[in-house]
Amino acid sequence: MAKARVYELAKELGVGNKEILEQLKKKNVEVKNHMSTVEDNVAEEIRRENAGRNEEPAKAEPAAEKAAERAKSEICEGCCEGDSFRTSDR
Repeated sequence: MAKARVYELAKELGVGNKEILEQLKKKNVEVKNHMSTVEDNVAEEIRRENAGRNEEPAKAEPAAEKAAERAKSEICEGCCEGDSFRTSDR
């Protein structure tokens, strides 16, 4: 049987590592952290419990969205004398 890492299971289900760790603790499954592995049958139980819980795909973090927006509208303060440019144009 294959084993699944806690963080991989959390990512697949769109929930946090801590939430998966809590569910495993309630099932008396001993794991130390998000890098721990669980048996395939335990992973399937967790998947069934979380089925339908997150129908929408996880949205990007607000900080990541802000960083992407900043990157799109950076202003060159050096030789370009304030001309706007996109970082992808370099």
